[in-house]
Amino acid sequence: MRIAVIGAGSIGLLWSSRLSRLPYEITVLTHTIEQHQQIVQAGISCVELDGQMNHTSVKSCPIGDTSELSSFDIIFITVKQYQLPNVMELVQRYSHPFTQILFWQNGLGHEEAIGELHHRPDTYVALTTEGAYRKSGTHVVHTGQGETWIGTFPHQEQWKPLLHDFIQTLQPIIVSPIREENMILKRMWEKLAVNAVINPLTTILEVPNGELLHGEFENMIEKITAETCQVARRVGVELDHSRTIKKIKEVCRLTSQNLSSMLQDVQGRKQTEIEAINGAILRYAKEHNIPVYYHEMLYTLVKAKEAQNKRNTSVL
Repeated sequence: MRIAVIGAGSIGLLWSSRLSRLPYEITVLTHTIEQHQQIVQAGISCVELDGQMNHTSVKSCPIGDTSELSSFDIIFITVKQYQLPNVMELVQRYSHPFTQILFWQNGLGHEEAIGELHHRPDTYVALTTEGAYRKSGTHVVHTGQGETWIGTFPHQEQWKPLLHDFIQTLQPIIVSPIREENMILKRMWEKLAVNAVINPLTTILEVPNGELLHGEFENMIEKITAETCQVARRVGVELDHSRTIKKIKEVCRLTSQNLSSMLQDVQGRKQTEIEAINGAILRYAKEHNIPVYYHEMLYTLVKAKEAQNKRNTSVL
């Protein structure tokens, strides 16, 4: 079996490390030639939750130079949501009619990207609450245990046997469970509700996830979540407010030392996924004339941090 991981950020490196321990041919596709060369020379190092270091070798290829590749049986797409349009032609080129394609992005926007694929019915959304931190181009730290759900998207179907057998083989080497989800759209909104709180708040405050468990953030979290639930309801997805709050706190507890992906992006002077998270909620709210003051505030403040980064970078 041939497996590709497109994107070598924190989640991409975490899963590449795991996959490389299986008896399959794994290829990591990187955005830069520099990271490709680093992986070829040093492999991937992953620090697990128990502190154990796993070091594995893996094939690598820069996204801009894939002429030597052939098609893959399973493709993990772990780039950011806003990067999806840039890799869909690549996914099309190196998949065959039976390829299983898994999208691992935060937020909403998958359906538009999937719509660019032709004759590729087996597409899935994978949602995870695991935490990971990329220390370098080859070094990742698993910072928080969580859960992972995978469901066919945009059409509700059953997993294909190839993916089912693959997950059964993968499950014993990871701590967190992987579950088949028949209502993945609702799961996407549930995770969106979690991300819409944790990502922008930790980014604005520049703190690890666990800091949001302090009582002074209780009211803010409840207000943000209430807005998300109201918007979700208007688009046909029922979210339970209390259950969502409980989930947000659970993720903060399980990933207490983790820096959210959005905060990592800001610290690395990269574009964030704010458009696909709070920005997506804002767009739905506008469409249905729903006031979402707290999401507007979070969106504005994170965009201000992005703009500040751009100004600082241009000065350098």
